[in-house]
Formats: sequence, structure tokens, C-alpha cells
Amino acid sequence: DALSTAIGKTVQSSEREAGISIQSATVVVPGGKPVSGIHKQSLTLSDAVVRRRDIDRLMARDDATALPSGYQPMHLQTLQYGLDEVRGIADPRGMRGTLLSVDYTKVCGLRTSLANFREALALNHLETERFLHAGYASGIACLTHEERDLGSVIIDMGGGTTSIAIFMEGKLVYVDTITIGGHHVTTDIARVLATPVGDAER
Repeated sequence: DALSTAIGKTVQSSEREAGISIQSATVVVPGGKPVSGIHKQSLTLSDAVVRRRDIDRLMARDDATALPSGYQPMHLQTLQYGLDEVRGIADPRGMRGTLLSVDYTKVCGLRTSLANFREALALNHLETERFLHAGYASGIACLTHEERDLGSVIIDMGGGTTSIAIFMEGKLVYVDTITIGGHHVTTDIARVLATPVGDAER
């Protein structure tokens, strides 16, 4: 209820400022014990030329049964495609071959946590467009394309959690969250220096 109320107030304020009506939202999730891993799928082509529908069929083969208990996918990040023996293809559409494959990063979150976020938005008549891990969102917002391409680790310290994301060749390859954040640092400063929390925060 508290989360739903906070979302409602924020949305109403945003709508007034922007002069638009918000129908849906992307939820950036900092915690929820995320799980990420790199997976691979392959598909034998019915036609010699790769079409958009072949790529859609390939991604639809993602095995949801391999998820940890209680988890559901949040988002997928395509890393590279392969066609027969050729690897490292960014976009295989229009190319000729027999066996199409894809390597991708899959990020999953706790089903209960994501369901509660979705419910809080629904109580405010908002649809949930998608879920993104906070580390991934921070990387897209703060890192340049060159930094993501060369390879970077971004650490996003929030109040109660710290999110981590690793990018290589411009793509997300790993995320994680630990339950230590700025609040813990503030508390440590207050204790060690015997100072009020407000002063420690400053």
C-alpha cells in the first residue's frame, strides 16, 4: 500500500509537470536477488536466407524451465549471432546459412518481488512495460558507448542496496545486487566518529 501510494503521488506530479497522461511504466529494480547468466540457442533454418521471423523463433526457444525456483525472466540482452561456423554477427538478416545460433544474457528476478511491483502499478491504473535491473539502467545512463564497448563495471550504490553491472563489447554480460548501501556507510561513520546520523550523512 505504501509503495502504491508513493507511485500514485509521483505519477500525478509528473503528469501535471509534463502535461501528459502516463499509461505504462518501465520498472528499474535494484534488489530482488537477481540472477544473470549467458545462454545459447540454435535453430535449423527452413529457408536458406535468415529472416526476421527466424530470429523471433530463435529467441522464443529460450528455456524458461531452466530458471531457479521462484524466478522469472526480466530481460534478455543479445550478445552475438552465429551462422554455421561464422560467429560474432551483429545482425544476420539477409545472410545465407543452415544453422542460426544466438548468445544472450538473461536477467531474472524473484517472481514475488516483480509481482508486487506490478500490482502496485496496477492499483494506479498503470501497465508494467518491462523490468530492468538497476545496474543495467545505470550503465546505459552513465557510461558512454565507447566505455561499454571497451568493457566496464558500473557500481550503483543506493540507500539499502548496491547494484553491479558488467558490460563488454557494448553489451550487458552480468548483473548482481548486494544488500549493502549508502545507509550502511552513513551508520558506520556515525558510530566510528560518534556523530549524529544527520552529520554523518553530510
